Amino acid sequence: MVDSLQPWLVDARRAFCFVPALMQSILGTPPLVASLALFPAILCSRIVPPVAGRVYDRRGPDVLLPPSCLSPVLPPYATATENYSGLTVF
Repeated sequence: MVDSLQPWLVDARRAFCFVPALMQSILGTPPLVASLALFPAILCSRIVPPVAGRVYDRRGPDVLLPPSCLSPVLPPYATATENYSGLTVF
């Protein structure tokens, strides 16, 4: 099973290199702004796993399952309900 997940993991790691390059080349953002665009995702990936591990150890999966099921749904819903005229990058 681990071997079947390996290509997905490699693609996910490459995305962190692709997004700043895309922002620099196509959107024309400065390198610092392009690299800081990933800072919230990197910060969350460093903070959430230890906290979720502690919660799982103390309370089990019943507490973590509902938020983890809603996390892919909420950002598209929030984006779709906002009224903004166009894409603004910083």
